[in-house]
Amino acid sequence: MSLGASQTDTSPTTILSESPSPFADKLRTNYVPSDPEIADIRRLVHSESVWAQDISRMDEEIQEMQLALDQLKAKQAALKETFDAHRALISPLRLTPDDILREIFMACLPTLHNALMDANQAPLIFGRICRRWRVVAHSTPMLWSSVYVPLTTSADISISAISAALKRWLERSGSRPLDISLYALKPHHSSVIDTGSTLPILLDAASRLRRLSLAGDLEAFQPLLLLGAESLPLLTSLHLYNGNLDDHRVLEHAMKLIGIPNLTSVSMSINLNALSLPSQWSHLRTLYLWHEGDPSAACRLGCNEWLELLRRCPNLQRCEVYISESLPDFTFSSDIAPITLPSLHTLKMFGDFRLSNWVPRLSMPNLLYLRFGFAKSRFRRIDIPPTSSHKAMVASIDCSLLSRSGLYALLSSFPALSHLELLAYYSSLQGYTVDDALLAELHNVCQMLTHLVIHPPTTISHAAVSDFIRARIHSHPPLQQVEAHLLAQKVDLAPDIQSFVDNGLRLKFEYLPRKSTWPFNPSAGIYVQDDFM
Repeated sequence: MSLGASQTDTSPTTILSESPSPFADKLRTNYVPSDPEIADIRRLVHSESVWAQDISRMDEEIQEMQLALDQLKAKQAALKETFDAHRALISPLRLTPDDILREIFMACLPTLHNALMDANQAPLIFGRICRRWRVVAHSTPMLWSSVYVPLTTSADISISAISAALKRWLERSGSRPLDISLYALKPHHSSVIDTGSTLPILLDAASRLRRLSLAGDLEAFQPLLLLGAESLPLLTSLHLYNGNLDDHRVLEHAMKLIGIPNLTSVSMSINLNALSLPSQWSHLRTLYLWHEGDPSAACRLGCNEWLELLRRCPNLQRCEVYISESLPDFTFSSDIAPITLPSLHTLKMFGDFRLSNWVPRLSMPNLLYLRFGFAKSRFRRIDIPPTSSHKAMVASIDCSLLSRSGLYALLSSFPALSHLELLAYYSSLQGYTVDDALLAELHNVCQMLTHLVIHPPTTISHAAVSDFIRARIHSHPPLQQVEAHLLAQKVDLAPDIQSFVDNGLRLKFEYLPRKSTWPFNPSAGIYVQDDFM
């Protein structure tokens, strides 16, 4: 019996067209059949009915077709496996010379930290692909010239296993200079940190250490802290983060290490006066003095100390400092000679401080990136200096730390400023707040401005932002991006502003309307008495 008028039409009505149902107009409705109709329906869906027999036959046909399909798929898979195996013989990567393969391996290494002792990441993963890759990787010393070593207890790996892996790692590095990061954390159940044979292995390779980072409980690294210039002839970069701020013996041990004359990069978070360090300040190119959330954890640095520190570091290129204390409104004396930092291109200053006239006291002709604020975690919008045909500059400024005149003076001091981020999270600091007046003057103060970001939501108006766009859009260089967070209701863009957007202006408004303190509660005031009866 034929079950359909068309091979492509498989609806129930078509399939059953030769055996029409008397209930076709009742199907898929809420119709309730009568008792006689129920008896008729039961005869139609009985297991011995014509419909049931057709369904059973279709199941058999489907099984036969499925078996044929499975056999065909198996033949296809076998043929594809042979096909792919032949293609693999002539794959570009298989034919890549070893030197090119090494360059590819090098490009896979992490760029923000040293290589990890992780079998699923470079360079260890290269030894798990094929014999050739393993041979090439293990014979490329540059791949193994950096490593991060966490000396922490774990249920699945022991310190002795980490030490053994480190020994093999350094053997593969040959005679290359080494970049080593160590992290040690004292277990809660013990007063001793187990470093295994890690430190003896590193002491044997001390003459090759180029960059050294020690973090956590620094007392565990005492043998390394006691090394001097004669043992570390290649050391140029030192990072120290002391997790045990009360252990001042660590600082005494580290003095010799900090005083190595070849150091050009120093990063520290230890509880001491930064100016007391025996560092060769004039050699430094990079300096970070920071903390992890608690000002007491910082290298203590007030405004006077910060000024003196910059005076001692005339060759700085990158500087990030946390100023832990200052007078209510610190002002540099006019008789202090200006400080020249001709190579400084990145300056980041954080902390609870107020400086009224610090910019005129500093000569930074090549500064490209400035961050100035209370907490560095609040800066999030503009991170990478732009590439531009003109000399561009990026600045992220927390207005909470500046008076109105101080902010204007700061902005006016950098005529090349092109990317500007303004924020004011900490109103309790009684600093300047971004408002319409600032936007009205910004066009004249920052004539090279192309990108502007303002957050969090401020009292600036939509109209003031629109006027700023109109003033800057036809300037040279033209305005390219504006992002503003507003405490206002959303409004439609003016036609001319919309035309600027259509022509390429990146514009983003985020609105945060003022909300009532108490949201509507539909059950407010309902009292339900407990029934104890």
